[in-house]
Amino acid sequence: MTITKPALAIIAAFGCVVPAMAAGQALPRFSQIEYQVGRDPLIAQNGAIAAWHSTPSAEVAFAQSMIDAAVPAGTPISDAIALLREAGANCGETIGDAQVCRYHDVSTRDEYVDDVRWDVRMKSSDGTVRSTTVQREWSRH
Repeated sequence: MTITKPALAIIAAFGCVVPAMAAGQALPRFSQIEYQVGRDPLIAQNGAIAAWHSTPSAEVAFAQSMIDAAVPAGTPISDAIALLREAGANCGETIGDAQVCRYHDVSTRDEYVDDVRWDVRMKSSDGTVRSTTVQREWSRH
């Protein structure tokens, strides 16, 4: 569909605004993303209550793909932060050239209680996202 100059003039005259499409896809809440991760393994040697374990990147690849689709390279960092906050993350820490957004939850899908922490690091330059890295850690209690 082509909008003609007269149509643009009418739109401008009446102050109509056509909303812009979002740069990326919608991102589900982190609580929904967390539910898609398989159960964390029982670790017999985990004697320390506060021991944190990293989830293998292959098991969180689906989340990395979701975040990459929602926050593609070139997205303004302020938009990316707003999107991750909508999904439930807390943002504000900067490490080097990366903005860090974190989500913390408690998982009780079995007889154990797991603290779960998601970290999304967004490297940026000139106010736009260059790349994202997603990590998930957990601690069993």
